[in-house]
Formats: sequence, C-alpha cells, structure tokens
Amino acid sequence: MSSHAVYDDHDELTDIGSLRHEEIDKIILEGLIPDVNQGPAGSSVPRVVGIPLLPSDNTFSGINTFSGTVNVDTLNVLTQNNVNVNNLTVDDPVIAMGFSNASELPPADRGIIFSASGPNPSMFWDHSELEFRFGLIDADPSTTEFQDPADPVQGGYANLHVGDIIAGDITTTSLTSTGLISAQDVSVLGAVTVPTISTDELLTTTGEDYLLANVIAGVGISIGQDAGTGQLVVSKLSRLKETMIIKTRYPPTTLVTIPNTENLINFDPGAIDVFINGVLVLEGGNLDYTVQTGGITFSFPLETNDVVTVIAN
Repeated sequence: MSSHAVYDDHDELTDIGSLRHEEIDKIILEGLIPDVNQGPAGSSVPRVVGIPLLPSDNTFSGINTFSGTVNVDTLNVLTQNNVNVNNLTVDDPVIAMGFSNASELPPADRGIIFSASGPNPSMFWDHSELEFRFGLIDADPSTTEFQDPADPVQGGYANLHVGDIIAGDITTTSLTSTGLISAQDVSVLGAVTVPTISTDELLTTTGEDYLLANVIAGVGISIGQDAGTGQLVVSKLSRLKETMIIKTRYPPTTLVTIPNTENLINFDPGAIDVFINGVLVLEGGNLDYTVQTGGITFSFPLETNDVVTVIAN
C-alpha cells in the first residue's frame, strides 16, 4: 500500500508560473512533467514551471537551481559532468581519473587540461609511452588520447620550475649550460645519457675548478691552468736532459737550480736520474739528494767545476 500527500489549498501557492492546478496535482501524484514548450490554450507564450521538475523516477530535466547544501552518498554522472564554479574545494583525499573505464580497449590517456587562449597547458599520463608529460597541446574535454607536444602542429613541452629533482636516470638530447637542464646543483643517483656536454666550467661545491682539484697527473703528464683563459691545460712532458757545470761552491741542503728543471717535482721520482761527475746518486731524505720546487738539494757540498747531469722521462 502506498500513499501521496496532496496539497489542495492551491490559492496559497505562490510563484507557480502558468501551470494549472490540476497539472500541479499530476506532478505531485503521478510524477508527470507538463510540456513547458507549449503555453495555455490560445497563448503563444511558453509556460513557466516555477518548481523543480522531479518525476517519480528521480530523473532531473530542465535547469534546476539549488541553494544550500546537497548531501548524497554517491553521485554518478553517466556521460559528461560540467562543474561551473569560481572555486572548487574537494575534501576527498584521492581522485581517480577514468576509474570506471578500467576495462576500456585500448586504455586511454588520463590528464588535466587548463583552458587557455591558444594551445591548452596540459599535464597528462601518456599511456602508450608510459610516462607523464607537461605540454601545450590542442586538447579539450572530449580528448581520450593526448597529442605529442613535440609534434610540429602542437605547442611543445611546457617549462617546469621546481626545487630539488631526484631521479634514477636523466636522459636528454641536449645538455648544455644554457640548454634543457639549468640548475645550480645537479645530483643524480643513476646515469646521465647525453650525446655531448658543453659547459664553460665545472666547479666543485666550494667554487674550485673541478678538474684542477680532482684530476691528478700521471707519469710524464703536466696539468696546469692557462693564465689568460683559466682553462685546464694537460701536457705531456718530454724527455728531459740537462747538464750544468758548477761555478761556485754549494753547501749541503742548498737549493741548486739547474736550467729547465724548475718543474722537476712534477715528474715521477722513479723516472729521474741525477749524476755528479758521471756517478749516479740516489734520491731520498737520508740519501744523496731530494727534488724540491725550483730545483734539487744535495746532502753533500758541490765543489767548483763539478758536473751535474739530470735525466728525466
């Protein structure tokens, strides 16, 4: 058994438009919606329905304006939902895009489109490439597959300005000091793959030249810095052979400067041979000589007319 509430005191009803009383009863009792496109008999003016059109199957039609708060447990919009508000606040902690289309074949892209005067800025998941993309593309709410931003007819990829970036791998087609990646500090856990690297300078975190601070010269190699450009200069040391006749007496441990041996300290000690009057002497603090910046010091005195020969490879 069912019953319906009937309101008979029609004279007290206000703002009912041009509906007749019996039509209001049909709405309440039977859920029948009058044809609002046809006015009363003999009139060309469409009728106005001043109450929400809610028939018995709870299907809304027309334009229904609500004020206050509408509380529902689940709201399903089966085709398209347009929310036209100035600000939208969502309490839900998780938003699922395309959730009801999980069985869609083929699976579609998922994303957010920001309306703009030209190509729309969009952030989306490219399903075919299995990657997130930020681009300026010709897309609208009907899009199920986002275009490639790099396509010549699209607007290209959008800039991304963030703080720290932590990545397993960074791959790019161009890495220059003014190219695609510009950062004060780059810390990468994995591999950086680029065809070429072009940069004015590589500095340590303390501002020192990275190569000068970390590249160590091997045997026969000299590393220095060009005084004019400041660039790193790596040179191969040629075989060195110099002979000098002593003109004055040198006391022990006095620095003896032999021509072209000022940088002898850059050579491997094992590649240096020193002869006094044709006799090989030994290098070491407790032996015959030590190599110093600017020359050699001997543990014994050098006398006038002694002949010193230095050979270094």
